[in-house]
Amino acid sequence: MFTHTFKITFCLIFFTFLISGIHAQEFVGHKEVGLGFTSLNLTGSSSFSAFYKKERKMNEFFRLNFFTGNLDALFRKGNQNRVSTLLGIGFGKEKRRQLDEKLWYYFGPQCSTTIQTGFSSIPSDNEFLNVILGLGYVFGLQHQFNNFWAMNIEIQPGIYGTLNSTFVKKGPDFYSFSTGINNFNNSVRLNILRRF
Repeated sequence: MFTHTFKITFCLIFFTFLISGIHAQEFVGHKEVGLGFTSLNLTGSSSFSAFYKKERKMNEFFRLNFFTGNLDALFRKGNQNRVSTLLGIGFGKEKRRQLDEKLWYYFGPQCSTTIQTGFSSIPSDNEFLNVILGLGYVFGLQHQFNNFWAMNIEIQPGIYGTLNSTFVKKGPDFYSFSTGINNFNNSVRLNILRRF
């Protein structure tokens, strides 16, 4: 009985995906790839990301930030060093509304996971690992220069949770958890993209 029910359920799910795949192939939307920059600062921390967007329905895009990054390094005399890197991935859905011939407004939810790791010799040798989970809502404006190139500006307020762990060579390890409501990047992000 269980095997028969499992086979029927499996076949129904398979045919649902098959039919939705055939239906999805009817609409051929735009794809976009680009680079995003946040807080461009040559003397401090700078953040960047690369992204991919695919139009699933008319003016509705799936967005994937497949790499976000940040690299911080501090080197001082007396072996007081700190280096950290931050990598993450985010995905979401974006809807667009045309404001005029070349200007679009877009918005939509996005989930993200970010991992930060590094080491510090200040005040003593330790390594750290931070995991950040977030749920946000993207708001942006996009200017379309032509059929292939565009630039947009966006902000993503939301909620997040951070698990911090510090591993000390000489002493006890530390763990903490924090959560909050914030703009993930604490600034505006500028994106340059190519459509095809």
